[in-house]
Amino acid sequence: MDSRLFKAIKAFLMKENFDFTRPDMDLYIFHPQLRLFIAPMGIFFNNTNSLLRFVWPFLSVSLSITAIVLEMIFVYHGLMVKDYAFATECFCYFIMLGIIPLVYGCIIFNRSSVLELLEDMNKDFKLICKLDARYRDHFMKGQLLIWQLCFIWIWFTFVIVVMYCIMTMGPLLYLSLFATQDEHKVRPLMFPMWLPKDDPYRTPNYEIFLILQVNFCIMYIQTFAVYVYI
Repeated sequence: MDSRLFKAIKAFLMKENFDFTRPDMDLYIFHPQLRLFIAPMGIFFNNTNSLLRFVWPFLSVSLSITAIVLEMIFVYHGLMVKDYAFATECFCYFIMLGIIPLVYGCIIFNRSSVLELLEDMNKDFKLICKLDARYRDHFMKGQLLIWQLCFIWIWFTFVIVVMYCIMTMGPLLYLSLFATQDEHKVRPLMFPMWLPKDDPYRTPNYEIFLILQVNFCIMYIQTFAVYVYI
């Protein structure tokens, strides 16, 4: 089973079943993930003016702004109580989450430039594929390397998110199955939280914040990881 899985991953990364000499080769045939990754960023290739393209960016930006405001409150609280470790960690998350609306804003407001750039890249791709084999083969090796780096980078960021989830869900599973009332354990969250005159770890606050934090991780990998690839 492990051997078959390894061979399947290797075949996927090396494009072993792909026809590198097909006559209709273009950018989107070799890199089909490109359109898939860009569509959630607010750029549609078919029906380019559809209002549906704003749905996911609107949800992502709205949630990220909510998280940014919360992190600002946490940083202020950490400084006031002189808990500098808490304040520093929250400030790091503030910077990371601040990237999300910035990325969406830059891509959506420069949509025409992005589409024009992709069209120029596609024309160059087609042109090079029609050249002599020595030029085409060298070009395809570079494109294959880009293909491999793309998915290695996506898998790397995905593993980080999974580790965040495991480090939270593992202790939570232990508390749900084995912990006793006299242990006085606090249910874990992925990121530190604080609320004025309330406990973020009590029900239903805990469940709400846990769901939000999982969504933040998904949004971040979908936004930042894809943006770095593009």
